[in-house]
Amino acid sequence: MKGEDVKKILKANGVTQRDLAEKFGTTAQNISDRLGKDDITTGFLEAISAATGIPVSAFYPASVWGSVVNSPAAQNQVTNIPESVIQLLAKKDEQIDRLLSIIEGYGK
Repeated sequence: MKGEDVKKILKANGVTQRDLAEKFGTTAQNISDRLGKDDITTGFLEAISAATGIPVSAFYPASVWGSVVNSPAAQNQVTNIPESVIQLLAKKDEQIDRLLSIIEGYGK
């Protein structure tokens, strides 16, 4: 995912780069530099999700799932992911995020 897309998702969820920097214990400039890239790593997206409460699935829109499904490797396996499955995956991500925050809370 491109950094510009991540910035839009953060803005839509009311999260500023300064907010994110505070949660990561770094500077807003550092966050800006990381979000200025064309390819944001999955690990960083997961960290943003954990820090902000934005579900990981928000960073992987349905169009991404469609490109995965339509890849040559998947052509004979799945032809379409129903919206209900995408919603279930989003709910699963939210539950995982909630569990991770509980686990992380025990270590403090």
